[in-house]
Amino acid sequence: MFQHVPIHQLALGHGRPDAPALTDLTAGTTVTYGQLSELAANVAHVLARTPLPDRSVLAVQLPNSVEFASVILGISQAGATTSLIGPLLRDHEAQHLAELADANVEVGIIRMAQARALIQGKAPEGWPPLSSAARVDDAATDRGDALAFIPFSSGTTGLQKAVGLPGASVSANMAQFAAAIAKSGVGEHTPTMSPLPFSHIYGLTALLLTPLMLGHHIVTMQRFEPALFSRAHRDYDVKLTFIAPPLARVLATAPPEDFAALELIISGADRLDPAVARAVEQRLGASVIQGYGMTETSPVTFVGVRGETPPDSVGFPLPGTRFRLGTHGELSVAGPQLMRGYLGHAPIGEWFDTGDLARVGEHGELYLVGRAKDTIKYKGYQVAPAELEAVLTQHEAIADAAVTEFDLNGTEVPRAFVVRTPGAALDESDVIDFVAAHVAPYKKVRVVDFVDEIPRSAAGKILRTTLRDLPRASTFPGPPQCPDAE
Repeated sequence: MFQHVPIHQLALGHGRPDAPALTDLTAGTTVTYGQLSELAANVAHVLARTPLPDRSVLAVQLPNSVEFASVILGISQAGATTSLIGPLLRDHEAQHLAELADANVEVGIIRMAQARALIQGKAPEGWPPLSSAARVDDAATDRGDALAFIPFSSGTTGLQKAVGLPGASVSANMAQFAAAIAKSGVGEHTPTMSPLPFSHIYGLTALLLTPLMLGHHIVTMQRFEPALFSRAHRDYDVKLTFIAPPLARVLATAPPEDFAALELIISGADRLDPAVARAVEQRLGASVIQGYGMTETSPVTFVGVRGETPPDSVGFPLPGTRFRLGTHGELSVAGPQLMRGYLGHAPIGEWFDTGDLARVGEHGELYLVGRAKDTIKYKGYQVAPAELEAVLTQHEAIADAAVTEFDLNGTEVPRAFVVRTPGAALDESDVIDFVAAHVAPYKKVRVVDFVDEIPRSAAGKILRTTLRDLPRASTFPGPPQCPDAE
């Protein structure tokens, strides 16, 4: 159904060379489609002259920027694989993910200094010497079955896993998503606001690659700023905006005059409160629809249709996507956008079990009703309880710990249950500060309760359901409602 086209060709093949492709509000720069193609080609030619093994994995840790788009498209053109690492991760966390992805160690992690050299056609400082000129051959370098991206997911439980996404899966999802949102009136050359991280698979496929494929003018920022976000909608006559649920609360109180051109808002990465969605629609006059997907599905599998799906539905399956519900409503999906598998594990079969619970409405639309898995979704970022528990138990004053999700002012946050060692003087702020010093900002524990013991099954498994039902022993101020995940 979906014929594979190399990702860089698909992304850059429809925009007019002189039309704006990407505006980085933070840097104050705009590039056209022609310029973006040149920058990506510069990256590809440097990589073609760098002595790297075939299909090398290159770790990229960049904020939303011209550099990010140029580098990942250049890597695609060179026939290599991009490992996506969030820009907020600390050095040791980024290094751990690079190792999980088996990223090339000779060139290291590509950050802003390296990216700026690459887009100028230069080898970054510390890289291996370049060989004589080499030609980049798209036909030779891009095979649909080869991995294009390696993002990371906690799967259904446990610590982070490297997800292998073939080029054919991502390019299929780009085409699927474009066809699906066309039903809501989204066409080509649309001014589009993309404020969420491109390093997240939702940001990569839905907010960057698909809009590029449609010739959109993408407006983004390296770090979310509410005033800049509002002003950009006015300055660029933005018609389409992508959000995660925390941003909906920003829009629900935003000045309507800044959003006069806005027609459609697409929310993803987590479930959106339908009352908030209605408040946004009433205030701004734009339609709000939801989508659903996972890192393992490139990521989009469902999306709503303007005027047809209720605000609490995640919509209909994308073209070529199939789904089924298990005995208790467990959602499984199949389609061309599925991952090959987790690195180091056997390839998956035809179906992927999402770990989410769902039901189907009378018109075939899907509703999410819960999550069978333990993974916490904080502002669209996946946070593994097991990782935070491992950090907590490193503290000399903590005898045992468990982490669950907690609804804090409408945002799902990590809640820690801590057992103090005998005689230890430890308070909530001590625990929060300790974890914050060891993890990325979005992984921080936001709520702490002290308990006498952690409830466990006979097999030693933490009884998270029991913990979730415990009332709060104390309160902690909620996080700022913006998508930076600080």
